[in-house]
Amino acid sequence: FSRTEINPSFAYHISVSRKLQLSTGIGINYVNTSLNQSKLSPTSLGDPIIDGFQNQSDLNWNFGLMLSRFNWHLGLSSNNRSELTLFSSFKIAELGYGIEAWPIGFYRRNSVGTSSYDIGMNITWQSRVYTGLIRRNNNEFLFLGGINFNQNRMGFNFLFNLGLSEQNLAQNKNNTLEFSIILRLTRQGSLPCFTRSIF
Repeated sequence: FSRTEINPSFAYHISVSRKLQLSTGIGINYVNTSLNQSKLSPTSLGDPIIDGFQNQSDLNWNFGLMLSRFNWHLGLSSNNRSELTLFSSFKIAELGYGIEAWPIGFYRRNSVGTSSYDIGMNITWQSRVYTGLIRRNNNEFLFLGGINFNQNRMGFNFLFNLGLSEQNLAQNKNNTLEFSIILRLTRQGSLPCFTRSIF
């Protein structure tokens, strides 16, 4: 399977005080999921997921708020499917040479009320390069990284998901790879323009 996403979004930043900023944003999410059956090597016939699979497209919108200070961030977002995400990150150490350590955490609740959480550590260099490791509560590990350039107006991110849960291993779905390109059109707005996933 492969998935392509286009995520145009706009954010507006308000200075609450000299050190505190409130950001609000709205975005649209278009997703196309496809299957290249010529590359399949099935071990058994009659898989209901594969047989008769057709390309799928979906369009959603989302909304988010984030409160930021120089050493922490706290945010929440939701979408038209009533899915909720809470996010938190704070700086715990400056390691020298512009390197900083930021623990990060996510809480997610989907449209049917099932909850999940992510916890991890992010290492940044001069706010331009980052790498990190995140653990999900279903025994999945996410390796992530990225780089910003052209005065932070463009960015490239990647995410590798190593799923070790019993369900994923039983279904031989133990990893995914995702990369994205981000364009920031103005200081107020950003356009995560392309995301590609392979799983």
